Order: sequence, then C-alpha cells, then structure tokens
Amino acid sequence: MVTNKKIVLMYKGSKSIPDLIVDRIKDRTPAGFELHVCTNDTPVDERRAMIDGAEYLVNYSVPFEDFDKAGSLRFVQLLSAGADLLDLNRFKQLDIPVANNGSVNAPTVAEHTILMMLSLLKKLPIHHNSMVNGEWLGHKYALELGELCSKRVGIIGFGNIGQRVARIVKAFGGDVVYTDRGPVDERIETELNTKWLPLDELLVSSDIITLHIPLFEATRNMIGEKQFALMKPTALLINTARGPIVNQEALTNALKNRTIGGAGLDAFHTEPLPSDDELRSLDNVILTPHVAGTSIDNWQRRIDFAFNNIQNVDKGMPANAIINQR
Repeated sequence: MVTNKKIVLMYKGSKSIPDLIVDRIKDRTPAGFELHVCTNDTPVDERRAMIDGAEYLVNYSVPFEDFDKAGSLRFVQLLSAGADLLDLNRFKQLDIPVANNGSVNAPTVAEHTILMMLSLLKKLPIHHNSMVNGEWLGHKYALELGELCSKRVGIIGFGNIGQRVARIVKAFGGDVVYTDRGPVDERIETELNTKWLPLDELLVSSDIITLHIPLFEATRNMIGEKQFALMKPTALLINTARGPIVNQEALTNALKNRTIGGAGLDAFHTEPLPSDDELRSLDNVILTPHVAGTSIDNWQRRIDFAFNNIQNVDKGMPANAIINQR
C-alpha cells in the first residue's frame, strides 16, 4: 500500500487564515499527499506528533521550534513573503530549504501602497468620516490636497513589489527613484526611467517614501529620528513591509511635531496595535491591520505557488524562491 506524504500546515488560527481558505487548501492538496492542520490552539504534543514524520511544512506567520522532530522534513514553504519569525539558519544547518511565497503578493501589496499614497494626498479618511457624520467640509482642505502626478516617490527595496509600485507610480505621472543594496539591471532602470540613489539622498529629495524590504537585524530601526530629520516637512512615509523597520516612537514624534507630513502604516512593532497607541489619535496617519498582502485573489496564488513548489521538490526538481541557501 502506498502511503501518502505528509504536509503540515501551521498557522495562528481563523483570524490569520479564514476557514474558507483553509478548506480550499485542503481541497487543492495534490494527490499522493495528506494535509495535517496545526493552529496555535493545537496541543503541543499533538503538534509535535504532526511534525514527526512530515516531509513538507507549510507555514504562515508562526514561529517553529520543533527542530528535534524535523528529521524527515525535506522542504518548508511559507505562505508569506517575510520570514522574520523563523530561524532560517537553523533550517539551513539541517539542510532543509525554506522558500517564501515568491512575491505572489506583489500585486495586492503594490495596490495597497498606492491606495495609502492617494488616500493621504486626498485626505480621504477625513472627507469620508465627515460625510458619514453628516458634515460637509467642501473645500476646507483644498490647499492641503495633493496629486501623485509629478511627485517623487522614493522606493526603499526594489524587488518584485518595489518595481511593481514603480510601474504604477509611473502610470500616474510620478517620478521614481530607489535604493537597494545596489543598482538593478540597467534594462529595468531604463524601462522604469528610474535611478539608484543612496538612502540619505533619496530621503532628502522624495515627496513620498515607501518601504519594501525584509526585516533583518540590518534593517531594524532603519528609519528613525535621523532619517525623519532628512525628509521634507511635507513628506509621506508608507510602510507595508514590517513594523520594526521603522522606529515607531520616532515616527510618532515626527508625525505629532509635523517633522513629516503624514504616514500610511500597515505594519507595527506590536500587532495587534494596542488600543491606546498614540498613532490611533493622529490626524495625519492612515492605519490598516497588516492586510496589504491579503486578497482573495492572492490567496489563490499563494496556494498554487506552495503546492507547485512542493510537487517540484517531491520530483527532485529545485524549488522556487529559496531564501536560506545563500
């Protein structure tokens, strides 16, 4: 009798992956594999028993600590882009490749980024809330409204998401500059009519700064008091990446003191964002609950990417988007 190969899906629970999506993952599990579902509510002994003997792990934004049970793991597939909750070096030492989601969330993250830019420029929350509350502001904020057209957008991190943001900004008539570990291929720079700048020069010259980099020790608190002081007093900061890339205390002070013009934030140091956090009371910030990478369309892409990768590994082929073998 042929035994199905075990895949363990680890995630927080229904507030992390909706039950409907989990049902779809179950339905799309390839023939020859069986899926075991593990949430934060799964008892420790049961979780460890699941990991024991599993060949594949699918992980969505939860830590992994059962390395003593991981002897049979061949491959770890993340449903997220970021991997800051996992010990990638430990997996590497065990010769277990880890892949992220291959930037299949790039379209929805890029769209959310542009949404935040436009909402800040047009003061959308203020106008919407006033209408809902029966107030007609008319042109009260007319001289504070702006356009994305002609604005310089500085992109920090110019991978798949950053480049997609650049394409959309260019369609609006904006000017794009970027910084990364080094310049990208000259053909991409020509296509997007963009150029690499050192970080400080990007901060000084940009009207909008948007973050699209992973969270590592080198990027933790990358944007802080010194960087805010370099920005224009009208500058907008967009963070749809990871909260700790920005020093949140310095950001709160910069927004309160009008050192910068505003911010659109989808990621925070502490999540959920505490109910008494001062960011919630500011009128020059837009807050969303870490949903920039989430859409029904993107969930389908995540599922397809994950199972295609697992099937490739199972056939002895290389996986895509490996992040721990550099």
